Amino acid sequence: MAKPNDFYVGILSFFAILLPGAIGVALLNPLVGSFVLADILRISSRDTTALWCVFLTTAYFLGHLLFLLGSGLDSSTDALLLIKKSRDIPGKFVQGLHKLKWQNLRKKEDENELAYQAVKTIMQGILKAEERAAINPYQWSRALLTTLFPTAATDVCTLEAESKFFRSLLVVLALAFVVFSIRLMPWPMLTTLLLSLPCFIRYYERRLKSTTQSYIYIISLAHLGKLSTSGTGK
Repeated sequence: MAKPNDFYVGILSFFAILLPGAIGVALLNPLVGSFVLADILRISSRDTTALWCVFLTTAYFLGHLLFLLGSGLDSSTDALLLIKKSRDIPGKFVQGLHKLKWQNLRKKEDENELAYQAVKTIMQGILKAEERAAINPYQWSRALLTTLFPTAATDVCTLEAESKFFRSLLVVLALAFVVFSIRLMPWPMLTTLLLSLPCFIRYYERRLKSTTQSYIYIISLAHLGKLSTSGTGK
C-alpha cells in the first residue's frame, strides 16, 4: 500500500486518465499547442525538467476532460443494448449495428446479461430493497470484491482501466478529426476514422468483459458459501 508521502498512480488513473491525456497532448499539441501552451513552453523551453512537468500536468488535466467527455459513451452503449433487446424497435439501423459486431461480441453480450441477472438474484438475498435501489449490481460487485477479495478486484479494475483507456482514446480521435477537418488534412482525417472503429470495438469488448468478470466472481463466491444469502432482502 502506498504511503501518504509516496507518489502513487493507480492502474485506473494511469490507463484511463494519464495515458490518454499524454496521447492527446502529443497528438494535438503540434496542431493547437501554439494557441494554448505557447507562453509556458517559451518560458521553460531550456529546462527539460520543466518541460516534462508542463507535459505531465497538461496530460493529466486533458485526461480528466477526456474521461468526462467519454463517460457519455457508457450510457450510449447501454442504450444500444436496450434497443437491441427490445422487440418493439426492429429498425434496419439497429440491425445493421448488430451485424457489425462480431459473433464473439454477441456471445459476450448474452453472457453478460445472464451473469447480470444472476447477481441481481444474489443481491435480493443479501440486501434490503432500499439498499438495492441505492447501488447497481456492478457497483455492488466491485465494492464487495474491493473490500473482501482485493486480488479479484484488481483483475476487474485492470479490465475496466483498459476499457476506459480506449474510451478516452475515442474522444482524442474525435477531437483530432475536428482539428484535421478545420485544417483540411484529408489523410489524417481518414486515419482517425479508420482507427475509431477498432478502438470502439475494443472499448466495448473490455467493458463487457470487466462487468461480466465481476459478476462471475460474485456468483462463484456465492456458490462457495463465501457470501451470506440468508434471505435478508425484502
